[in-house]
Amino acid sequence: MAQGSRYTDEDIERGLQALVETGGNAAEASRRTEIPATTLRGWKATKFRDEFVEVRREKRSSLIDEVWKAAQEAVNALRIKIPRMGVNDLLRTFSAMSDKGLAISGEAVNRLDITSGDRPLEGMSDEEKIERLFSIVDKARARRDGGPAGE
Repeated sequence: MAQGSRYTDEDIERGLQALVETGGNAAEASRRTEIPATTLRGWKATKFRDEFVEVRREKRSSLIDEVWKAAQEAVNALRIKIPRMGVNDLLRTFSAMSDKGLAISGEAVNRLDITSGDRPLEGMSDEEKIERLFSIVDKARARRDGGPAGE
């Protein structure tokens, strides 16, 4: 039993585990464990903070390991299906896999080219480039907000 506590070490471990499983939601963890939410919040915030953080880190690490295993299984299954895929499915698969690969490696996934079909940025002054950029941003905001995009 933890010193100065009416809860056993097992109760505390169960409470901390429930906090981890509920993303730190003390009310939900309390429903699962029948330990008062105020007690769980106190454990999480004070004397058991380090233990909570460590349990949460271990849980997250375990989840990441499981995700990687599932991803590897998906890649293996794709290797079998690729020879029978149509062009559209191949393109979608390649696009998704390359985006995820770039994201995992920390590379940029999306790229925005700021050009105009009739007037490329080369040869423009800095002021003209800035004006062009603001024009593109204004059009994007208008489209987002449902207003006229204009030209």
